[in-house]
Amino acid sequence: KPVAPSISAQASGALTQTEGNNPSCALPAGVLANDIGIWHSLSYDATDHTYPTGWTKGGLVREGTAPALAHSWAWKRFLGGETGSQTVTIAHTGSEPAKQCRISLFRGVRSSGDPHEASAIAQATTATIDPDPVSITTTGDSIVTLIAIADDNVLGAMSGASGVGSVTEAYSDEYATPTSLDTSLVLRRASPTATGSVDLGSATVSASSRWSAFTIALAPPTAT
Repeated sequence: KPVAPSISAQASGALTQTEGNNPSCALPAGVLANDIGIWHSLSYDATDHTYPTGWTKGGLVREGTAPALAHSWAWKRFLGGETGSQTVTIAHTGSEPAKQCRISLFRGVRSSGDPHEASAIAQATTATIDPDPVSITTTGDSIVTLIAIADDNVLGAMSGASGVGSVTEAYSDEYATPTSLDTSLVLRRASPTATGSVDLGSATVSASSRWSAFTIALAPPTAT
């Protein structure tokens, strides 16, 4: 039987997509104590994404060259009641200035230490976007995949998932930029049906593109 998830996805803040430097990203509404924020950002050619004090960077990868697609995420455990926007510092160094970022909110995640018990990174330049699986030991996790694509075509449905229930999409933001190469920022999630290796499967875009994906297993306070 599927395990009833103890972690719920709340609202996401408004999408930011810009060709300007250092994008400001809106916090979600209704933040409560111990909610976890997941900040998801992409750009071209930046060597780093620097998040504000209080945010812990989970990773940054660069796929391809001239220009490389830079993709990162960070997390924060909120005190409750936070509002407004915050800025991620992205020093653009190349000819393609596109940037996107979005902050999502998760509730019911464990209240101390890292909010995730496992994570994985995949990246390639292909038409198939195939996030890596993660191995979990705690039931009631929420499996989140953060995807960045150097393309503004809609990402297809996931297929070949294992160890999870249905895969849902929190957002898929395609950016057909004024002057830069296009981009897409995507978040998909699922609840595991058991412990062990879980995989949200793969999906395709219309042509070979640079992409990367972070898969994160957010953990509840205790096993169910």
